[in-house]
Amino acid sequence: MQKTIIRLADTSDIEAIAGLLAELFLIEKDFKIDKQKQLDALNIILQEPSSVCIVAVIENDVVGFASMQKVVSTAIGGYSGLIEDVIVKEDKRKLGIGNMLIERLFAEAKLHNFKRVQLLCDTTNTKAQEFYSKHGFKKSQMVGWYKEQ
Repeated sequence: MQKTIIRLADTSDIEAIAGLLAELFLIEKDFKIDKQKQLDALNIILQEPSSVCIVAVIENDVVGFASMQKVVSTAIGGYSGLIEDVIVKEDKRKLGIGNMLIERLFAEAKLHNFKRVQLLCDTTNTKAQEFYSKHGFKKSQMVGWYKEQ
């Protein structure tokens, strides 16, 4: 079996991560694939010291990605980690890579003194909902809203 390495992402991973985001955005109906926007955002987040970007690598191939950004939560009186993206290449799913990515995010949240981690999940993505539930996430009564500026 091939060894999976979970590590912090760097700028050399950006192209591969953009490809993974394209796969994710095919699942999440609110978002459109725009490679330049994804590249721009990745360049920003990788330079942000309070953000965490991790990749899963098998034999020099980036097969998974997850990111988390720091936000202040008045509800918990401190910092929260907002998980923005979690994606594993379709042909590498069911190998435990998603579990490794989310566990690394939890470890990074502790290192950053986040009191909570939170995320949004597409309402039609039942597999992701089951995955997050298995990792202790609870469904909120809140509904995500957004407005493009």
